[in-house]
Amino acid sequence: MSKLNNSFLDEIQEKLQPLNSPEDLVKLGLAGSVKTLANKRSVGTGPDYVRIKGVGIRYPKQSTIDWLKRDTVFVKAS
Repeated sequence: MSKLNNSFLDEIQEKLQPLNSPEDLVKLGLAGSVKTLANKRSVGTGPDYVRIKGVGIRYPKQSTIDWLKRDTVFVKAS
């Protein structure tokens, strides 16, 4: 993994809570909207999540990091 990848992931990892709402991920810029995350959940391309009765959808920190490692393409500007 490149230095850029590590730097980005380290920064995000510091900002993530143990459990994150869809709104949290949008605020961090990891998804365009809550609806985008709902769509990704429905087709299985988003981060793993838990549904907590009375609370709603939450994304565990490690699942979110794993998703970013799997689905993020880092492009170095020339």
